[in-house]
Amino acid sequence: MSFFNSSYDPEGDPVTYYWHFVDPDKTSTAKNPFHRFQGPGAYQVSLVVTDQQGRTGATTKTVEVHNVQLVVNSTGDGRTRSPEEGCDTGRAIGDPAVPECTLRAAIEVANVQHGGDGDISFAIDIEVQG
Repeated sequence: MSFFNSSYDPEGDPVTYYWHFVDPDKTSTAKNPFHRFQGPGAYQVSLVVTDQQGRTGATTKTVEVHNVQLVVNSTGDGRTRSPEEGCDTGRAIGDPAVPECTLRAAIEVANVQHGGDGDISFAIDIEVQG
């Protein structure tokens, strides 16, 4: 899961970031880190921002992680743009247009995000006439 923050110092001083993820006990000093949670559940995530004078701001949020299936919606063979961020190949498919997810892209995401343990299903539209 990607985390984004818009923290800044009102005086324009550079700031440092300290993220704390509690599953397992992991930290990051990136401005916008990526963190893979171990499974579905509710997790506490904290961020402390510190400026050069030692002044800090902090927040803690609960993040809900759900077991999300990857749905293949294309017969194409495109790779995902970023397995860490999802199955999107960068193309759109259908009407209304949705991000394309090929089987190759879904497998890449399942391997990266779920340790090879992700569920993959197929979106098959069938129109019955008769």
